[in-house]
Amino acid sequence: MRLMPLDQKSNLLDDLEKRFQTYLFFSQYYAGKADPPILSWFYHEMDSFLGEHPLIIQGLDLLHEVQGEDSTAFRYDFNRLFVGPGKLLAPPYESAYLNQDGLVMQEETLSVRKYYRTAGLEISALGREPDDHIVFQLEFICYLLSQEAQALNGVEDDHINYLELYRKFFAEHLMIWVPKHTRDVQVHSQTSACKAMGLLLEGFLETEKQALN
Repeated sequence: MRLMPLDQKSNLLDDLEKRFQTYLFFSQYYAGKADPPILSWFYHEMDSFLGEHPLIIQGLDLLHEVQGEDSTAFRYDFNRLFVGPGKLLAPPYESAYLNQDGLVMQEETLSVRKYYRTAGLEISALGREPDDHIVFQLEFICYLLSQEAQALNGVEDDHINYLELYRKFFAEHLMIWVPKHTRDVQVHSQTSACKAMGLLLEGFLETEKQALN
């Protein structure tokens, strides 16, 4: 049982919701479900609580420009960075940055899979897609945050400390490789939209690191 003042509980739930929505949007972006008009919406909806980290300010300034950006150019840039064909300029896989040979489905991938299984999860395309793809990692965090919110509301039991699992996964995985990935995005992106999202993600993770510490 978790007893706390109602105003404290409300603040915690509000904080979890903001984190959830931010991670969810980044996961949808990397899943290819966002284009310049949607990114422009993100600018107007999310700038109030993303924080004032210099990278976030820089990213929001760039994101303000994307409404008139050509969707075809954005999609081409997105594919050359994250999808292919050809060598990916900013591969969205943890193992691409941590594995000595840059191979996927290796020890790094299995380490991420263990975290998913700790929470009773596995990806639907197990064995066909690397578990350490950034979309799966961001969705996993969304799940942990939503479960923590349910636990605060008394819906779930406390057999898993979801917030502590998030802290560990963030420190041992997401924060280890994603900043390297976002810097590749900033170096190789050719559109304001992709560059802005790289800046925003890195800045957001920096603010999360400070908050979790």
